[in-house]
Amino acid sequence: MPELPPSPFPNVNGHEYGRTSVHLALDALALIDWTDINWSTELAPGMTRGSRAKVRGATRGMQTISLDFTVLEREAERIRQYLSLRGAAKRQGYMETFFVLNLTLFEPSLPGSKTVTAIGCRISKDEQAISGGDENPLARKFTCFVTDLLQDGIAAVRENTASGF
Repeated sequence: MPELPPSPFPNVNGHEYGRTSVHLALDALALIDWTDINWSTELAPGMTRGSRAKVRGATRGMQTISLDFTVLEREAERIRQYLSLRGAAKRQGYMETFFVLNLTLFEPSLPGSKTVTAIGCRISKDEQAISGGDENPLARKFTCFVTDLLQDGIAAVRENTASGF
């Protein structure tokens, strides 16, 4: 059976970049056969009332990060094996093992490069993504739990303590 080439234009938050302009890596494992990656950061401020009925102010809020990426089935197998081996010493399965996901984008038409680093990632959902006919290769979508997301080294929320907790 002939090998299918990766998609020439992967989707990054809905925008197409040339494959040679985008590098995605899970720790040091370069991911080749990926087709889609999406992330978002949300900060939901809470309300503080003290002993009053009316709102007195807003809290800093609670940050929620969502991230998912889709890979071809053969790449999903590499990811599962890699994370299983990393977690073996701690008796962890591939969905229990933490990792860092790094995305680097560079387009000559854009000013410089852009980096996105997802810290404290763990796969929270592993789903088969079967669509279309026989011409479409099997793909797998991974949804991740993420503790922090840095875009060009900048976090959306900064903690006030020295330890960051």
